[in-house]
Amino acid sequence: MIKAQGKKINIIGIIPARGGSKGIPKKNIKSLAGQPLIAYTIIEAQKSKLIADIIVSSDSQEILNVARKYNVQTLKRPDYLATDSASSIDAVIHAVKEAEKINHRSYDYVIMLQPTTPLRKHYDIDRSLEKLITSEADSIISVVKSPGINPEWMKYIIGGKLVDIESGQIENAPRQKKEIYIRNGAIYAVKKEILINRKTFKGDNCLPYIMPFEQWINIDNISDWEKAEKILLKHENSYKKGSVKEFDDSWKEQIHETRQNYYTSGHPSNQIMMSFKNQWQVYKLFIGPIMSGMKVLEPGSGRGSISCYFAANGFDCYLLDTSQEVLEVAKSIFNENNLKANYICDDALNMPFQASYFDVIVHCGLLEHFEDYQKALGEQYRVLAPGGIIIANIVPEKFSIQKAFKFVNDFLAFSYKFLSQLKLVKKVNKTPKKSIYRSNHGSQVYADVLKDLGAKIEYQAGIFPVPSLSYSPQFPFSIMSPRIERFLVWLWYRVLDIRRLIWPDRHPWMCSEKWGQHILVVARKPKLIAYKKKRYSILNAIGPTITPQAKEILSNLGDLKTIDQNQSELEKEIANTEILVMQLGVKVDKKTIDLAKNLKIIAVAATGLDHIDTDYVESKGIKIISLKNETEFLSTITSTAELAFGLIIDLLRFNYEAFQSVKNYLWQREKFRGHSLRGQTLGILGLGRLGKMMARYGNAFKMNVMACDPYIEDNEFKKSNAKKVNFQELLERSDILTIHIHLNNGTENLFNQKIFDQMKNNSYLINTSRGKIVNEKELVKALESKKIAGYATDNLADEQSFAQNFSNHPLVEYAKNNNNCLILPHTGGTTYESRQATDIFIAKKISEILNQ
Repeated sequence: MIKAQGKKINIIGIIPARGGSKGIPKKNIKSLAGQPLIAYTIIEAQKSKLIADIIVSSDSQEILNVARKYNVQTLKRPDYLATDSASSIDAVIHAVKEAEKINHRSYDYVIMLQPTTPLRKHYDIDRSLEKLITSEADSIISVVKSPGINPEWMKYIIGGKLVDIESGQIENAPRQKKEIYIRNGAIYAVKKEILINRKTFKGDNCLPYIMPFEQWINIDNISDWEKAEKILLKHENSYKKGSVKEFDDSWKEQIHETRQNYYTSGHPSNQIMMSFKNQWQVYKLFIGPIMSGMKVLEPGSGRGSISCYFAANGFDCYLLDTSQEVLEVAKSIFNENNLKANYICDDALNMPFQASYFDVIVHCGLLEHFEDYQKALGEQYRVLAPGGIIIANIVPEKFSIQKAFKFVNDFLAFSYKFLSQLKLVKKVNKTPKKSIYRSNHGSQVYADVLKDLGAKIEYQAGIFPVPSLSYSPQFPFSIMSPRIERFLVWLWYRVLDIRRLIWPDRHPWMCSEKWGQHILVVARKPKLIAYKKKRYSILNAIGPTITPQAKEILSNLGDLKTIDQNQSELEKEIANTEILVMQLGVKVDKKTIDLAKNLKIIAVAATGLDHIDTDYVESKGIKIISLKNETEFLSTITSTAELAFGLIIDLLRFNYEAFQSVKNYLWQREKFRGHSLRGQTLGILGLGRLGKMMARYGNAFKMNVMACDPYIEDNEFKKSNAKKVNFQELLERSDILTIHIHLNNGTENLFNQKIFDQMKNNSYLINTSRGKIVNEKELVKALESKKIAGYATDNLADEQSFAQNFSNHPLVEYAKNNNNCLILPHTGGTTYESRQATDIFIAKKISEILNQ
């Protein structure tokens, strides 16, 4: 759930997957580049920050079984939606309506994600939804620029809206100079009311979500399949050893090109820029296919010399540097070239980003200046998304960057002295900086750190075979002429060439070309964490009637065993149980807890906990989960309030006795004359969730509603149209008093002989809270004396100990022979709808806790 302008918004993602594909049999579960086709859509949908629930809808049980392996909700389509003539819109509408019943929430927006478009990414999903929510649009459809003529699919974008093209307009399209777009099938997002009421994904104010043409793949035939697999395999394998052989064989030429460009560039900084340009060509090979909006981080970015190439190629770039001055320079360079980026002045050891934020992290400079390089890499790994890639430039093992730095400065000092004598330079107040590099570990050290973090080292390759003048942060002099500057560069490389010829392997301050394969480390974060998920021992004491969807959720968490609601069976099975799921049919006391050696969680699909020794449970460090205080969810569960009001009607109209009479073939209307509700005073003790519902029902029947609750604000009484009274007034004025409070030390036996004496004569008492709130023995006396006209309840004190027999219970024995006492076996919350909702809710809560 998200909020927009303060309003809570629920979005559901529907993944429709028919089983009867003809072009490619079983294509939705057929393995594409290593995993089922449908998995690509499920995984990206699960990464979305905006989708509340995801449903895979299919007529095929085989597809649903595969989908469940990815921990997603599934829904079997009815037969009428499984035919060739059934539309995807009808299937989506059916899925939305069923999901609202299952998840007990109403959705505001629906996004359909077809599994036949596997190149769509999670940021495409979120950005299209953000556009839909924050604009005046009623729908969003993803499009790409049209490669040809197909009027049925083609659209204009006019005034920002997506507009259909009529076939007669096609010949005029070039003259109108309008870009033409085509649906790519990846995203259909729409307001729910548009979908349900008009049965369409395209409303009157439909906006486009434009995606790169490279992401236009909608698998329909074997040709589409092969194309998609080629793209996905390239994405997975393009950075693996051997797949960049063309670069390995030509890297010397790349470096030679860098030098030659530098000789004629006119400025020393251009040598560095040319080097970065060559790097970009290499990085593309490692990254794979570039999708729109991929996020790239460049820590220690400086002027963003490599980020500019990422920005120019569709990346969402983040430049991180500790110098605001440097970032301002980068910003001006980007602006001059009409490039956009995000500029963050902060420390790369403690970055201000959430986890799993970036798709690519690249270092265009070396990591050696980090004193704590392990922490630096750990922080980068934290913000890297699953499947993301780190590309880091590392010095070769044999190369001493400190000595190279000294050599550069020595060369520059000699050059200054030599050129000064020729009066070709002017002296300025600049001195070479000392080396900021603190270590010289080499690529294997970094590779080992990344492996320890969980990354997979995919490749190591060479980019910088020689140290450059950039090792000195600034020249100690200013050169008078560009021609002299180029001469200085030429001289620098000639010195390196001479030294390489004389001492090819003996000088660690010079890189040898054969060391090049150790310079670049490329690592990728696994998409799935490579460890075996713990499976828990789960005991279902709700019984075999537990909702199937809840049972499925629990089965995915561990080994699920089901027992009947039987105390002796619970005590027998509790020893090895880690998670106990229960309702009201059994109790958890000290004896039960002492038998539970491994118990970690008790999950109760109810609000009341009087059948659990909570103090003793918590003293053992066992967590209790229940429906108590789950206000938003419980507001959808009305079954107990409905039963309580039904008991009022049954009690005042003698419905049970009248029916018994009919079963004995007696038709006695006058004998069962009861009382109307209109004008009666309904007193509510406890104006919480159920109390408010009772007030609403009472007002509907034109009753005089009053309530007592010292913990509720006055405005809540006004909202419920209930007069606020104290407990004494409630007792004295209520014709019908209904109890909706929790059982605790202060409320146990609250209703006793003393209270009965204060109640209005011939009043009725309704109790759907807990039996122990009423002293049942003293209640019998009040009923016998007619002080209390009638009592109706769905619970009794100590009901957990009844097992199969509760004969001789005083209230039950009284009810057997009198028609003013109705007792039900705690059925207030037991409807099919409420049980399904509570079972699923409590199972999801367990799943959330275990997956934190």
